[in-house]
Amino acid sequence: MAHQPVFEPDDEYDRICASDGVSRYDAYLDRYAAWFAEGGLPTADAERFAAAAWRIALPPIMSPGYVRVHGLVRDTQVHLDDERCPTVSVDLAMSSEPDAAESPCTSQRWCGELDCWHGADDSLTVARIAVPLASIPLPDPRYQCGQPDTATAKAAVRVICAVVNAVAGCAVTFDPPARSPR
Repeated sequence: MAHQPVFEPDDEYDRICASDGVSRYDAYLDRYAAWFAEGGLPTADAERFAAAAWRIALPPIMSPGYVRVHGLVRDTQVHLDDERCPTVSVDLAMSSEPDAAESPCTSQRWCGELDCWHGADDSLTVARIAVPLASIPLPDPRYQCGQPDTATAKAAVRVICAVVNAVAGCAVTFDPPARSPR
């Protein structure tokens, strides 16, 4: 079964809608360059670089984001895990806990450590997926004149998208709503 992408970078939209004709995302990277600093210097830590690149690529920072988001995504955040490693978490709305628990994606351990079922109300069940950035191969941070390098930031975002899609895509395929419009 093919999995639906949950997150998709959209380079064409990024270029077409850029005021400079090159990249909207680039302008946001420049505006939020401080997010890539540690101790006043650009970070050399690939996980921290990728975490900043991810946060900037999505709403509410970019709206619409550099990354298109599936309609089941309720939230995505970057936080530090218990070992102080940046981790991307994604909350996916599911139709119901029993339906989601019967997902054909048993290899994703929906009843295990990758999710937490909770009902904020009786009509919403959320699967939370957490992806530690230390566990994935990320590009080394690069900068141009002290600003985050756009190609490197986009590469980091694509890596995160691929890893999150591999984990979350099976839930989206199993419980498909309409995709979010551009």
